[in-house]
Amino acid sequence: MRLAGIPLARLAGFVGGVLGRVVTDETGLSGVFDVDWQWRPDIGLSPDLTDEAKARIEARPSLPVALREQLGLELAERRAQVRFVVVENVFRPAPD
Repeated sequence: MRLAGIPLARLAGFVGGVLGRVVTDETGLSGVFDVDWQWRPDIGLSPDLTDEAKARIEARPSLPVALREQLGLELAERRAQVRFVVVENVFRPAPD
């Protein structure tokens, strides 16, 4: 995956979306970065892929390992307060 001109906070948000967890940027680095990295997805592979393509993908590291080895970023698990929105009611709009 290649991402150009991305702040690390946005990269953290992307990684969090892939992992299904909240990931925050605590590197202290500012500015934008170009990143180019490969990891093994945790979802099933397309049955249309050749055996060779599947083997190349399966040989890739997991996402946390790829972050550390290819980008020099480390994921650290912590407990923290997280802001969220609670939807208590939903109403259909009234017709015009």
